[in-house]
Amino acid sequence: MRYLFLTGVVIFFGYIWTVEFSFLHLGIILGGKFAGVSIFTLVFLGLVLLTVIFFDRFYCFHLCPFGALTELLHVIRTRLIKLKNIKLSNKFLPEVRYVFTASVITYAVFTNNFNLEFEPHFFIFLKNFNIFLIIFSGLIIFASLFVKRIWCRYFCPCGLFFDLIIKMKYSVKKYFK
Repeated sequence: MRYLFLTGVVIFFGYIWTVEFSFLHLGIILGGKFAGVSIFTLVFLGLVLLTVIFFDRFYCFHLCPFGALTELLHVIRTRLIKLKNIKLSNKFLPEVRYVFTASVITYAVFTNNFNLEFEPHFFIFLKNFNIFLIIFSGLIIFASLFVKRIWCRYFCPCGLFFDLIIKMKYSVKKYFK
C-alpha cells in the first residue's frame, strides 16, 4: 500500500502539480522575500512548515515527490535485481549534508542568488535542462538504486532545515517541561 501511495505522490505532486519544497522555498522563508509570491506557494509553505512542526519528518517520508521517486527506484531495483545494497558508513556521511548545504548557501550569498536550481527534482519534474543538473540528477538517481533515499539522507538542504526545526521544537518542549 505504501508503494502505491508513493507512486501517487510522484505522479500528482511531482509531475502533474509540480509541488515540492526546495531550496528556492528556503530562500523565500529565510530571506523574508514574500512579495510577489503566489498565494498557493505561501499556503504550500505554511502547510509544509506546520507538517514539520507537528508531525516531524512526515513531509519527507510521505509527501516529497523526489524522496518518493528515489525510494520507489530503490525498491524496484531490490525486487527485480538481486544485488547487495551498498552500506554507507554513517560516521561521516551525515556531515556531508551540512557541507553540501553550507556550500550551496555560501554560493547563494556570494552571488546574491537564492534562485538556485541545483536539486535533482528541477530536472526530473520541472524539466529544467542544464548540463550540471542532468549529470547531478543522473548520479543521484543511479546512486538511489543502491542506497535508499540517498538524496534525502546525505544531500537534501530542506531535510536539514526541517531537522533544525524539529530539534528546536524538542528543545523548547524540554525547556517548558
